[in-house]
Amino acid sequence: MEDRLRAAAVEARARLVQFVAAKTKPDLEHVMVSVLRSFDAKLPDKISKVMFDNRSAASSFNRSLRMRLVEEYKACISACISACISGDGSSGDGSSDAPSGPLTNPGLSPHRQFEAIQRRFREIIGRFAAECRGGPLAWQPFMKLQEHLRMEQLEAREKLFRADLLDGNALPGVSELLKDARALALSLGGEASPSWLVKLAQSQEA
Repeated sequence: MEDRLRAAAVEARARLVQFVAAKTKPDLEHVMVSVLRSFDAKLPDKISKVMFDNRSAASSFNRSLRMRLVEEYKACISACISACISGDGSSGDGSSDAPSGPLTNPGLSPHRQFEAIQRRFREIIGRFAAECRGGPLAWQPFMKLQEHLRMEQLEAREKLFRADLLDGNALPGVSELLKDARALALSLGGEASPSWLVKLAQSQEA
């Protein structure tokens, strides 16, 4: 972003030179020098302020987005658990005679409900990557989002498979932690990966 701002500043300076030249007489060159000196002196602070404001705005937006997506995920999990309890699904081997249906279909077994929870995890990850702001600045909020979602998923697994947990049976794994941009890009697929993510993944490979 800093490069774009500096390029824009160069263009603005060129326009300023043309404007001042058109408004002053040739023997008033000192006016041009004074105006440009003032412009150049203020430029670094202006660029820094714009970058700071943009980072702050992106940070605030991403924080709100992350919190909203977490709440959506918690609501999804709550619906799945309620549906499973009301349907009295059997954890068993995850099979169910009921046809696949909406997320809250009480006919789905705990395994099917947990699979639905994991699908929603992937959907939310993709939404954050698509909607976040600030490009690479969104990476840390994304990692926080992942951690929060996986904790919610762990709690959901304990509730859905409480009997298996007490009996010492193996439980299904939770969604994989995507530790770098390349892993996220591969998870989303090429077409669904925003340009900032592709560039970040390429820089990590270099």
